[in-house]
Amino acid sequence: MFPFENLLYFFEIKGSDLKTLIRTIQNGKKKFYPTYGLSQVFQKVPGATTLNLVDLILSNGSPIIDNQIYRGATNDFLANGGDDFKTMTGLLSNKNNTN
Repeated sequence: MFPFENLLYFFEIKGSDLKTLIRTIQNGKKKFYPTYGLSQVFQKVPGATTLNLVDLILSNGSPIIDNQIYRGATNDFLANGGDDFKTMTGLLSNKNNTN
């Protein structure tokens, strides 16, 4: 992916793990990452240092269901834990790259 020589990774992830991932990366040192196909609702709790994930919804309006498997794509840098995505490496299943 421009400007780097990344590979595209496709993955599967449980809904509960997706919520954990989003909660973790959105509270990381880089702060808020954009996502495609997800609506994220966070709440700032007075006195807290992290944001509270209130809701995570697909672009079609469906809620993320904890035990359902979802498919996604990212670049290999993030899939392998780059930036604030260290928790991602343990949460992804069926991680495949394309050249």
